[in-house]
Amino acid sequence: MYRSAKLAMVPADASGEAQFTDKQWTIMAAIIGMNTGYLLFHGLSLEGADNPFLKVVGLTIIAIALPFQGIYFMIHTFVQEHPNRIMDSEFKVLNMISGICQLVSYLSLSGVFLILYNTHHVIGASFAVSAFVALLLVRTAMANAAALERL
Repeated sequence: MYRSAKLAMVPADASGEAQFTDKQWTIMAAIIGMNTGYLLFHGLSLEGADNPFLKVVGLTIIAIALPFQGIYFMIHTFVQEHPNRIMDSEFKVLNMISGICQLVSYLSLSGVFLILYNTHHVIGASFAVSAFVALLLVRTAMANAAALERL
């Protein structure tokens, strides 16, 4: 059985055209941008220097996460472009894979934490606390979007 209605993941605008409006897509784009910047700039600093272990581990975690972030965008784009051609069972699998990719992406923040902790433990701890609070706020807002819309 094919999905005949527009998916909740990809709402339609007034013209009936599907568009990216998913807040998770925005969060993922921000995380992939940050991770790419960290990997490029901090990776260049590893050349010829004494490489601190925490920095290398942090960059490794970020490098592992980047392909999962790319797969998330590929899945989201595929669902956005072909909402009526995806069977229910396929959608469930894509949704599960998308969730795994999001989880790995969120875990990549631990790589950024290690890099910042390597700089100074207070900076790393501050990042960890603020990242946790920010993600908690966004996830809570997304889970309660209907209630917030009434405010």
